[in-house]
Amino acid sequence: MPLRHFYPLCSLPNVKVYSLQKGHGIEQLNDLPDDIEIVNLGETFNDFSDTAAAIENLDMMITVDTAIGHLSGALGKKTWILLPSHAEWRWHLDMDYSPWYEDVRLFRHKETGKKDWEEMMERVKRQVEVEIRDR
Repeated sequence: MPLRHFYPLCSLPNVKVYSLQKGHGIEQLNDLPDDIEIVNLGETFNDFSDTAAAIENLDMMITVDTAIGHLSGALGKKTWILLPSHAEWRWHLDMDYSPWYEDVRLFRHKETGKKDWEEMMERVKRQVEVEIRDR
């Protein structure tokens, strides 16, 4: 998922976006628009325990299906995982929760085979606004 799809979250009041990305894709942080701030934590990590420590200090995690999503879920952090309409077997086909991690919520693409990140991130943004309002 291209980083630019997270930009709408950066404009929300009381939201700070952090990247835990390492390796492939990290170069996208070098080309951020002037009005977008994303803090790059991934470059400071030496190992997965550093990643876990960073996750513990976040209010919540929003990610695609990665090892970081699983780590965040295993740590009991509120985690939203963004999935294709037909994800891997572990996410089942039509559930919006995870049987593996109590605090994980699943967001899926609406149309089979279509990766409409803009539509999904609009749903995510609306839900983040609800989270902020209900705090």
